[in-house]
Amino acid sequence: MRDEQREHRRILELVRELRRDGFEVETDSCVGPRKLKADIIARKDAQTIVVEVKTSGSLRDEKNTVAELADYVRTLPGHRFDLVLTNPRLPRHPIGIER
Repeated sequence: MRDEQREHRRILELVRELRRDGFEVETDSCVGPRKLKADIIARKDAQTIVVEVKTSGSLRDEKNTVAELADYVRTLPGHRFDLVLTNPRLPRHPIGIER
């Protein structure tokens, strides 16, 4: 499965979960004066969650953009930034297990 497909599928899952939890949800929205793109913006009461969904490959390619978005969101009162990885890499040898 391609990165874009994997990310899109996870975004749809998160949107369903957030709506079920009572959030108003927007997708592919812009944030801030620099119009930084966010995959999901979810609002409920005074809380706003900005979500980026990435595969390890797309994160590697877009790390500066994601970091800029995260840094901006962290300056906003009542806002939280969440980065969701769709295919996190596992270590070859789990921590605490010797070979």
